[in-house]
Amino acid sequence: MKAVCVFIGVLSTIVGHGQVLTALGGEVSPGKTGHIRLEWVGLVQDENLVLDLEAEGYFTFFGLPSVGSSNSGSSVLLFMVHPNTPAGLHSIKITLAGKGTQIASCIAQVDVERRYAIESVVLSEERESAEVLHSNTGNTAIDIGVAQLSPGTSFKAKYQRSGLPEIDVHATAQEWDSTYTLSLKKRFYPATSIVDVPRTTPLVNYQLQHQWSSAQSFSSGRLSYRTKQWSLNLTSWNRFVRGAVIHSVGENYLQLGRQNFQASSLLRPRVQWYTEGAYRGMKGFVSEHDLGAHKRWMYGKHSFSAGGMYLGGRVLPHLKAHVYQGRNFLSFEGVGGLQEAAWGLQSGPWNSHGRVLSVRENWQDRSLQQSNALIGNSLKWELLKVHQQSAFYRHENNLVQLHNAQMQLQLHKLQWNLRGIYSSTGFAQYASQASYRMGPHSLVFRQQSSVRKEAVNTNWMGQYYWRSGHGNLSVSAQKLASGWAFRSYGGWSSGSYSFHLQGGYASSPSIPWFYQASISKRVNHQVIALVSSRRMPVQLALQGSLFSRNTSKSLEGHVVDIDGHGLKDVIIRCNDRTVQTDGSGYFTFEGLESTATLKIDPASMPFAQFPVAGYEQVLTLSSKQNRIAIRCFKSGGIQGSVVTRFSNALGLRNAIDLATLHVFLQGETDSYRCAVDASGAFRISGVTPGSYELRIDGLKKGFKFSPTSAVVTDGNVLPVALHIEELEETIPMQQL
Repeated sequence: MKAVCVFIGVLSTIVGHGQVLTALGGEVSPGKTGHIRLEWVGLVQDENLVLDLEAEGYFTFFGLPSVGSSNSGSSVLLFMVHPNTPAGLHSIKITLAGKGTQIASCIAQVDVERRYAIESVVLSEERESAEVLHSNTGNTAIDIGVAQLSPGTSFKAKYQRSGLPEIDVHATAQEWDSTYTLSLKKRFYPATSIVDVPRTTPLVNYQLQHQWSSAQSFSSGRLSYRTKQWSLNLTSWNRFVRGAVIHSVGENYLQLGRQNFQASSLLRPRVQWYTEGAYRGMKGFVSEHDLGAHKRWMYGKHSFSAGGMYLGGRVLPHLKAHVYQGRNFLSFEGVGGLQEAAWGLQSGPWNSHGRVLSVRENWQDRSLQQSNALIGNSLKWELLKVHQQSAFYRHENNLVQLHNAQMQLQLHKLQWNLRGIYSSTGFAQYASQASYRMGPHSLVFRQQSSVRKEAVNTNWMGQYYWRSGHGNLSVSAQKLASGWAFRSYGGWSSGSYSFHLQGGYASSPSIPWFYQASISKRVNHQVIALVSSRRMPVQLALQGSLFSRNTSKSLEGHVVDIDGHGLKDVIIRCNDRTVQTDGSGYFTFEGLESTATLKIDPASMPFAQFPVAGYEQVLTLSSKQNRIAIRCFKSGGIQGSVVTRFSNALGLRNAIDLATLHVFLQGETDSYRCAVDASGAFRISGVTPGSYELRIDGLKKGFKFSPTSAVVTDGNVLPVALHIEELEETIPMQQL
């Protein structure tokens, strides 16, 4: 685009008896200050002469100099040219007069070059179209589509979405054209979930394995059976069988089994027969040696439980509490001589967590851990993550401290990790790792140094990794304190067959080399595999599922307003899937299980519409095909536009960006605030009925707005128009 340049010609007028008036011009850019230099000679000194001028409204003059009674002299005439001044020649007439009589005049010619400029802002986006505001900020008419946009004017245009996240705009004018792209930020989803989900659920899953070696052989197996209310889990390891059978209805259940049973998360598990159950908040258990029961109460997200246990011939209290506030939580559990408190705090990019466990001396044989404390912190920026964790515990009557810190930096394809460990026992470790990934290829290098009792060991490792849709390959080398180690791994799949092979060599006298190879084949829902390694030459495994059944369910919904009309383009999420209502307000989820949690996106709701049952609803799907109607109500609100009224000439008008303004709604007890878009439109919903005062925040110097009042009623949206007044501006000559 060419900039506007103003050329003022040099013109002279000879006034009788040798009197001469000369106008000397220069160049000026749009919106800037220009000048005309006036010189005169040969004037009659007893005449009090003055200057006058005539010009178009695109030119704003700051003041006219007075010739006075000087015989000769000079002065400067200052002015501004508006950016939207039409291209071409413009005349400024300067007149010399004395005693009310015109003596002579001269004409200054201003030549304004063409300037092409267009600004576009996306105002709204819908599934099929988007609305764009075009503004001509140049000084020449521009054609956009079938519309012609004059300088200084704006218009709204609708564009059909082509499926791409952008809109191409083509603007043309005389001897000029431009094509540019506008990005669309709003994403639209289909009305029906199209995620490929399994249609069947196996009734029985099994896994069998037997291993042979020169010294020993053993077998293992696992079997699970599951229906809507019944489940059975069995595990066998060298003829030792453990498992459980469970019958559940909602949150109520009854369980009978033999396995590593934990009466509490603080207690060491025991292999024993047990029975456990829960009914309407009551939970209890009976085992070979112990028994217990407790009652749980829920208050919103908070939970509290109290009860007791009979352990080792003693009756002990059992207390639990979980308190939540946003993303923060505090929990406590106590059983006899075991007490544990844990907490978690989150604020923006910062996250902190901790735990304190107290174990009395006579309880150490029943506890999973000894007395300890753990404190951790993490901080995340855009490219940087920092983690820290400290642990404190007693060992042989000494307090041991263990501190761990890690930093991760992600730079596009390059990732760098730095980690340090320190222990009060005299051990310290430092590790640095860099990895680079480019398509299917990855390179990793790690260097590690450790100090133990004044002995320093330094190790390093380098690895190359390649992967594709059917296979992968890895080669690595590692320098250890005891020597070198090399390792290679590869795998490939073709149809129903899979092959894997890995091997390595280490400069270790005990096991200098090793290998492992496997081949597997899939037949329907069954997989058979043959594995061989140096320590276990033959391993045979079989796993799969039997008696699959169709358990998927569908949910069809309809989002409607208070009058039963469908609301379109409402975004709804369910189990990590997203849909958006069609033009009639309908949506469908396929392949669901027995429960569905619907989450409505508040930002996608139509203006002033709110779901009656809230933005999150939990549903129990009792049949193959389920239906729901999500009803919405309309709140009170206001909507309108901000209009600017100018009082100055074009050259002196102040620039104003409406998108930087905010409308403030102040009532007796409630207040609301919203942003104004580039076209001046604004809207506020969810307003409590009552009287309010409307203000505009963010006005720059040179504009004013007088607060106005508005009355909002329930279920109605009040249309308003807010007018900004430009202050009249006068610039005296002596201020320039």
